[in-house]
Amino acid sequence: MRRNRLESLRPDRGRTRGATGEWLRIFFAALTTLLVSARWTPGQAQIGDPLAARLAELKDPALGSADRVHDVAAELRERLRVDTSVPIDWARSVTDYRVALQVRDVPRLPVAKHAWHVSMALRDAGHVWTARTLLEHALGELAEIPREETFACWLHIELAEITRHAGEWTTSAEHLEEARIGLFGEDSDPFEAPLPAEDLRAIAVGTWFDMAGQLYFELGRTELAARNFDEHEERALETGEPSLWWGALDNHIRLAFSTKRFRELERLWREAQAHPFWARGRTSERANISFTVARAFLEEERLGHREPGEAFEMLVGIATAPGAHEFEAFGAELLLAATMLDEKELEEADAWIEAARERSAGWGPSAKDGGRTLLALKATEWRAARVSASPARVAQAEAESNEIFERFLKSWAEAPIAPDGIGFLQTPWRAQFLNEVLALRLSKGVRPALEDLLRVQSLGTLTRTLLESGVDLADVQHELLGPGAGAVLFSLGREQSFVFTLSQNDVKVHKLAGEYRLSRTQAALSEAAFDLSAGLTRSDSAFEEAVRGASALLLPSDLAQTLRTWTEIVVVGAEGAGIFAFDALLLDGEPIGTQKAISHIPSLPIGVWLTRRLSNAAPPAPGIEIVYSTDTRGAPPPFDRLEPIPFDEDHVDALSSLYGSARLWYGPEAREDKLAGAGLEDASALSFIAHGLYSPERPQPAGLLLAGGDLLWAEDIEAMSVPPLVSLIACGAGRGNVRVGDDGRTHLGAAFLKAGARNVLLGSLDLEFRAGLSLHLGFHERIRAGDTPAEALRSARAQTIASRVGGVHPIQLLSVRLYGAGHEHLPPLPGEENAAWWIVAAAPLGLILLGYLFLGRRGQKQGQQALPTPPRR
Repeated sequence: MRRNRLESLRPDRGRTRGATGEWLRIFFAALTTLLVSARWTPGQAQIGDPLAARLAELKDPALGSADRVHDVAAELRERLRVDTSVPIDWARSVTDYRVALQVRDVPRLPVAKHAWHVSMALRDAGHVWTARTLLEHALGELAEIPREETFACWLHIELAEITRHAGEWTTSAEHLEEARIGLFGEDSDPFEAPLPAEDLRAIAVGTWFDMAGQLYFELGRTELAARNFDEHEERALETGEPSLWWGALDNHIRLAFSTKRFRELERLWREAQAHPFWARGRTSERANISFTVARAFLEEERLGHREPGEAFEMLVGIATAPGAHEFEAFGAELLLAATMLDEKELEEADAWIEAARERSAGWGPSAKDGGRTLLALKATEWRAARVSASPARVAQAEAESNEIFERFLKSWAEAPIAPDGIGFLQTPWRAQFLNEVLALRLSKGVRPALEDLLRVQSLGTLTRTLLESGVDLADVQHELLGPGAGAVLFSLGREQSFVFTLSQNDVKVHKLAGEYRLSRTQAALSEAAFDLSAGLTRSDSAFEEAVRGASALLLPSDLAQTLRTWTEIVVVGAEGAGIFAFDALLLDGEPIGTQKAISHIPSLPIGVWLTRRLSNAAPPAPGIEIVYSTDTRGAPPPFDRLEPIPFDEDHVDALSSLYGSARLWYGPEAREDKLAGAGLEDASALSFIAHGLYSPERPQPAGLLLAGGDLLWAEDIEAMSVPPLVSLIACGAGRGNVRVGDDGRTHLGAAFLKAGARNVLLGSLDLEFRAGLSLHLGFHERIRAGDTPAEALRSARAQTIASRVGGVHPIQLLSVRLYGAGHEHLPPLPGEENAAWWIVAAAPLGLILLGYLFLGRRGQKQGQQALPTPPRR
C-alpha cells in the first residue's frame, strides 16, 4: 500500500524555499479575499483610494521610468497584504497596464509581472476572459527576454489552466508543451528531471505536473492523471511549498471522488485537517477541498451509508463563507439546489439556483461558452423546471437545451483523439448535463432522446477513428438489428439512469437507479468475480450476493420482459458506462449469457459499420492461423514469473480439421516480427493461445506475451492486418482502463477491430486453461456448423459450464464475451455454401476429439493449468 505522503509533508522539510511560496500565498490570499468582497465589473470604478493616484501616474509618459511599473505593482501587493478590505479599481489596473506598454524606457519584465498579478486576481474573481487576454499580452512582452524563461513558463502554465477550463484542449496542451520545453528541455523526460535549485522554478515544475494531471483528468484519462499527480506530490515533498501541498491534496481527493473511492477520500480529508498547513491555509483553499468532500458525503447520504445533514451544512458554509473561492461557492449553491430538488422543496431550490445565477452573471464570455459553469447551471435549472411541472418553465428549458447541447457536442468534438480514448463523461457535471438533456427529450418521446444519444456516440474515440460518416436511427434498426434481435444502451445519471432498448420496429426506455448506486453494485460484482477467478477465495457466496444485487438493479421487471422476447441481444457501450459482465446477470434465475446470443459493440455507429463491412466482405481463404506461445523465457519483469503454457497438439489438430488447414506459429515463430506481413488477413480466422498481459501504467494496458519475451501490445496489434474472426485464449485480454462515455479503445478487442477483425472472442478475467480450450474449440465448432458468432459463444459456453471442465467457476466463462458484429454470419469459405451437411455430419467427430482432449493422457498429467494475469504494480 502506498504510504500517505501528504501526511509526512511538514513546513520544515523544504530547502529554504518557504519565503517565496509564503509571499505568493499571502499575495493570492489577499487578492482572493478582496475580490470576493468587491466584485469588479466595467464601469464601477472607485477612484477614491490613494493607490489609484499611483496607478494614474503611469498615464503620463513623462513619469515613466525604468522601475515605475515595478514600484506600482509592489505597492499594490503591499497594500493588499496590509489591508485586504480596500476595494481596488481593477478596470483602471487593466487600463494602466495597457498604457504602460506604450511608456518609453519601461522594462518589459515589470510590465509583464504586473499583468500577471492582475490577471490572476481577475481569474480568481471569475473574470477569466480578461485574465486570459492579459496573460497573452504578458507572454508577448517576454518574447524577447530569453533569460526570463521561468516566468514565461509560469504564464504558459496559467494559460494552460484557463484554456482547459474553456474546453480548448489542444490549446491547453500546446501551452503545457511550451512550458515543458522551457522547464525540462526539448528532449527531456519530465519524470526523470531533477528538482531545480531556484525556488520559483522548482515551484513551477511542481505546478506543471499539477496542470498536466488536470488536463488528463478533465479528459477522463485517470491513470495518466494519477501518475502526474503523484509526481506533483513528490515535488511538493522536496520543496516544502504550501501551495504545492494544497494542490496535491486537492488532486488526490478529486481523483478519489471521480473514481468513487469515498472511504479513501474521507481518510485523506481527516488526515489533512491535522496537518499544520491546514490551519495556515486560506479560506478558499479549505473551501475547495471541503467542496469535493461534501459532494462525496452527499452521495453517501443518498445511498443511506451516512447520517444525513453533514454534507448540507458543509455546503451552506462554503456558499456563504466570505473568503471562499467564487467557483466553489457557485458549485455549492447548485448542489444545495439539487439537494432541495431531491426533497421536492422547489422554492428553496429556486433560491439557491438564483444565487448561483447572480454569482456567475459577471464572469465574462468564457463562462458562457459551453464550459462547466454554464452546463452545471443549466442542468440544475432544467431539473427544477421538470420538478415544477410548469409548462412554461419546461418549454423554456427545452428551447435552451437545443442551442447549449450543440455547444456541448462541439466541445466534445474538439477534444483530441487519444490512443487510449478519453472519458469525456468522467466529470460529473458533464454527465449530469447530458442526463438532463435526455430527460427533456424524453418528454417528447423516446426516439428524440435516442437520436441525441446516437449523436453523442458518434463522438467516441473508436467511432471518430474508423468512420468517415455518421449513421442515423433508421440505419441502426434496419442494418444492425435483424428479426428477433434487440439492442440495449445504458446512459447513467446522478439522480436516475436510463436504459434504452430498440429493435427493428420499436424503441423503449426503462428507468434505473442513479449512477452511484449502480456503480456500488458493479464494484462489488467485479471484486467478487476477480477474487474467484484469481483463486483468492473458494467461496462464491459474495459473488452470488453481488450478482443478484446487480441483476435486480440493471434488469428491472419491464426491461427483463423486453429481453425475454428477444433471441439475440446487442449490448452497446457497456464498458463506457462501467457495466461489468452483462452476460453474467440473472434473467429468471439463470445467467443471461447461457440463454441468449449476446454480442458487445462499443457504439451503435461502430455496430452499423461492422455490419456493412461483413456484408461486403469477400469469401476468405480456407484455413486458420494459430499463434501458440508456450515459452515465457526472456520475458521482462514482472512477466518473467509466468508459468509456461502446455502445448496441446490435439487442440491444434481439431481446429485444423474444422477449417481445412492450419498454419501454426509456435516456438520461435510466435514472434511479432514473424507475424508482420505474413498475410494473416487472408485466412478465415486467427487464434492466439498465450499469456495475457496487463500493465496499468500504459495508456493501452493490455497485451500478449509471445515467444522469446516478445511483448505484443494493443498499439502493435492496431498496426497489423487480421481476418474477420479473432479468438483469444489469454487471461485479461478484455481488460482495460474505463473511459466513461467513450467507446472503449484500451483493451485488445478494440485493437483487433481496428486491425480488421469484425468479431473478437476475449475475456476479462483469469481463465482456467482446460476450460478455456474447451470453450475455444466448442465456439469454433459451432461457427463451422453455421451459427453466428454470438450464438456459437452461447452454445459453447452453456456446454462448457455444464461439463464443469477443469472445475471452472461459471463467472470465468461468462466473462468471455463476443466483441463485434456477433449476430452476422461470417463469410463462407469457397465452395462451402452447399456443404453444410458435411459440417453437421462431422459434429460427432468434434465431440470425440473434445473428449480425448480433456480426458486423455495430457490432461491428466497437467492438471489445472491457469493463465493468470501478472500481479498489478
